[in-house]
Amino acid sequence: MTTTLSTRQGMLTKTTGRLSAILDDVPRKIEASEEEFGEDTHSRKMQLIKLKKSVEVACTSVENALNAYTSVADTLARENPQGDAIFDKISSNASIAQDLILRAQNSRIELEMALEELSMDTKACDDLQAAPMQLAPIPIPKFSGKVWEWESFWSAFDYSVHSRKMGDIYKMNYLMESLEGEAKKSVKRFQISGSTYTMAITHLKRKFGNPQLLLEELAKQLEGCRASTTRVEDQMTLYEEISSILNQMALKGECLDTVVLQKQVLSKFSERVQRHVLRKRHEQTASEPWTTEMLLSHISDFLDTEVEIKHYLQEQSQEQPCKPSQNNIVKKTTDIPIGKERIHKCFYCKRNDHSPKDCPEFGTQEQRLEHMKRFSLCMNCGGTNHIASACTKGACRLCHQKGHHTSICPQTIRSTVQRPMHSQRKPATAAEYPKPPAQRKTRQHFVSSTPNEDDDDEDNVEAITCMKTTSTASKTKQCVLVGEAQVFNVNTRALETIHILLDTGADRSFISEDLACRLQLENTHTVRLSVNTFGNQKSREMDCGVTDLQLFDHEGKPHWFQVTRIHHITESLQRNELTYEDKHYIAENNIKLSVSQDFQEIRPEVLLGCSDAFSLIDREDQSSKVLPSGLRLIPSRLGYLITGPVDNYVSNTAMKTTPSSAIQESHQKWDEFLALQNSGIQEFTGTKTQELEMENDKVWRNFKATIEHHKDGYYVQLPWKEEAVFLPDNKLIAYKRLCLNLSKLQTTPDILRQYHQTFEEQLNKGIIEEVDVCQPPTGKIVHYLSHQAVITPAKNSQN
Repeated sequence: MTTTLSTRQGMLTKTTGRLSAILDDVPRKIEASEEEFGEDTHSRKMQLIKLKKSVEVACTSVENALNAYTSVADTLARENPQGDAIFDKISSNASIAQDLILRAQNSRIELEMALEELSMDTKACDDLQAAPMQLAPIPIPKFSGKVWEWESFWSAFDYSVHSRKMGDIYKMNYLMESLEGEAKKSVKRFQISGSTYTMAITHLKRKFGNPQLLLEELAKQLEGCRASTTRVEDQMTLYEEISSILNQMALKGECLDTVVLQKQVLSKFSERVQRHVLRKRHEQTASEPWTTEMLLSHISDFLDTEVEIKHYLQEQSQEQPCKPSQNNIVKKTTDIPIGKERIHKCFYCKRNDHSPKDCPEFGTQEQRLEHMKRFSLCMNCGGTNHIASACTKGACRLCHQKGHHTSICPQTIRSTVQRPMHSQRKPATAAEYPKPPAQRKTRQHFVSSTPNEDDDDEDNVEAITCMKTTSTASKTKQCVLVGEAQVFNVNTRALETIHILLDTGADRSFISEDLACRLQLENTHTVRLSVNTFGNQKSREMDCGVTDLQLFDHEGKPHWFQVTRIHHITESLQRNELTYEDKHYIAENNIKLSVSQDFQEIRPEVLLGCSDAFSLIDREDQSSKVLPSGLRLIPSRLGYLITGPVDNYVSNTAMKTTPSSAIQESHQKWDEFLALQNSGIQEFTGTKTQELEMENDKVWRNFKATIEHHKDGYYVQLPWKEEAVFLPDNKLIAYKRLCLNLSKLQTTPDILRQYHQTFEEQLNKGIIEEVDVCQPPTGKIVHYLSHQAVITPAKNSQN
């Protein structure tokens, strides 16, 4: 039997050696055939067929020899179970033969693919009668299980792998390498073999190749399309996204000309776009069908026109220089020669046509101070790299005090307040307007807008003045009318509660810019207003948008108002408690107040003028009521409003307005700010990195200025804190604590002895030393510290 095994082993070694030599020679022969035959594809094809046959014959011989060798080995194993060395040799030979068989199969696949490429090239040459273009192989993309990626993946995989003539086991391996994520997990349920390849492909097509799943995914994407703002650019981006989704749905056979889909698409655009499309829809005759394609076409035309108009206006604004305002033109009383005219450069807006005190962009003192603090400008001259306490420039031209610039001088505010308001009306005489009693002085709260006829500009400018209602003769205060209403927020798709100030002395209604942007309100037109509000010493001209606002009262009925957009309406209003009698009366009569009880401080975002306010207050079905305290309940469509004089309290829904002077508060802040500047303390408004770099640079300059060279080395001063606060020596406190510690330690003699030993040990080692209490202390800084015994029972030592 041993002779038979040796014979089989010899045949196996001979056949494996022949197959190994053929496989090693395959790449060389392939390259040699390309160089030898060149464009002769037929000869190259015959050479590759011959090489493939030789590989197949040699591989078959190795497989037969391996089968014969292993059969004899199995017999030997049953007869000689103790032959471990023989079994190891048999296993090694079989493993080598199997590896060669696998190499032969791979070489055969390579030869088949080379022959197929030659056949395709020959067919292309016959059809086109031209040299074939050498294209790079199409890469197989990775598929993770996303439905909209299935078609592109399957097209590439079908061309590169599925349609090729190769074993299913190799196709299965290529498939597993191309899958990832959810798709790979679903295929791993099948056995990795050639017999399961067809089932795996069928499973993937059924799970990911269903067109209905793709339509559902596209519908989800369409539902989630949103524009970040109402700007034309964002609306154009939204249109491109929606049109691409609808085109894909049309390719899948989905019907797009439905009313529901058209409403869904149109509702995603801004109100201006919707108005344009609906206008085009009504212009169309009833016989013509209204399709989704026409809807998208009208949207595209409108957005393209808006973009073109915007670009045209931007080009026009760049070509035409900005016309200076009449208020900014400085009249010259003397003739200055051309070329020697002094140019005032404003350090606020960086323009050269006005001085800093006449800057129109930074018209208020608060804006100028904020700008100077933000950019770390000197408060005395507006320069950089220094502060007011170190400035070498001159003093203010108004108050002749150094430390602040003329543009932010407090006297600028005083002169503005004391200056009477401009009016075209002649002053009234005593006969026309009788003088009121001296003991009763009241400032009226009103908002009015009047044309500004002093300007020479052709634009219609309106002046707005805001005042408070307070009484200076007594402690009586008046309650302003404040109510609650609801508006529709397009972002949250829900109603939002806002507070409204009803001002019967105003001839125009206003809305805060923050609320208008939150509700995405579009301007119908623009007006120029001259606004003069609290805290501003000068009126400021600005272009304000006018928009339409829809309010819902407490019954849910809508009301439309035309409001003007401004940045600020009023400060926050505080709520005080009603008297017990008033609360009992409201609860007993089941009266519903307008403002909710949850708000203790509100800030109205809408102010309704005279005509708009009375449209909400006019309630014929309800009558006003008087509370026990004398306050009056006014019925309105927003609920009951409280008004009337109060002495030391303000109603629960009425908001108090305390008599205060904005000018005094501004002067107080100004004095505190100047004190901070003159003290040398500088508020840094940059980043932490910049602040650290400045501190490091300061320390480095101090190091170079104080370093000294001596014989024994270099001496440098520590960077002590500049203008440090003097600290007491703390001697008396330390002495009292020492006496208290000694009195406590008298009760524990052992600890007192250890305490004394610690001091003696430190004294012997030179850590501490005795001093004469009668001698004055030496050194620049003397500070006494009290010693405290720390008892640690868990340890053997005490400190």
